[in-house]
Amino acid sequence: MDAHGRPGVTTCALIATARRRGNGGSTPAVFGGMAALFSAGQKGAYYDFTNLAMLAVNADGSGGAPSVGGSARWAQDLGPNTNHLRNTVSSVGVRSDGIATSGSNYGLFNMRGFGDWPVIAEPLTMVACLEILSFGSTDDRIVGSNGSGQILQGLNSGAIRLFSNYSPEVQPGLRRRFVISATWDGPRSSIAIDGDAPMQWASAGGAMDALCLGSGTGPGPCAEVHFKRLFVREGLLTALNRKGVESWAAA
Repeated sequence: MDAHGRPGVTTCALIATARRRGNGGSTPAVFGGMAALFSAGQKGAYYDFTNLAMLAVNADGSGGAPSVGGSARWAQDLGPNTNHLRNTVSSVGVRSDGIATSGSNYGLFNMRGFGDWPVIAEPLTMVACLEILSFGSTDDRIVGSNGSGQILQGLNSGAIRLFSNYSPEVQPGLRRRFVISATWDGPRSSIAIDGDAPMQWASAGGAMDALCLGSGTGPGPCAEVHFKRLFVREGLLTALNRKGVESWAAA
């Protein structure tokens, strides 16, 4: 009872009511984690190259985990699609914070004849945390495919752009770790680094039929690139999920 003999309302009840009114009675949305992004059978994969237990010495996944300063020829897809990466002709260097391509050959890959990478039609999304260690040549592939899903070196050292068709260039520079968020979605495609507002561009369309980290198939020497984490999946992400993936990539 209150001071006037009326049924009382506790302070806790008043606070709870105010909180419910303040957020409309709903629970704020939170990022559901990486695995949830593949819960409906979406094509794609994600990799954590900083986790040595997810790497292997040999291209078939055998040989145990490599040591820092050693080399690896295999990386595990952490998603449900088993799109593991490998290298049957060379290897990547192992660092405490990821892997580094050599600049003279392919890094790790999954492509026709060397794995089971699916054909992923647009729209598709890629998020990666990486560092360009050297400049090879304009249009050499940092992340390679045949069509959509390519991150290329730009016109100048430290610049990158997307393909199919050319996106605007962004300038992360050399030896600077950054997170790139990219979408291939026809005239609504986008590119952004480090959480900046995405710049729109028009993809020429097509599909991503392979995933290759580094490539010796461009017009000149490929770049040395340090990869920390990588996510690629069919479809577009909500703003909440995109921020969640970016945070995972940069962690």
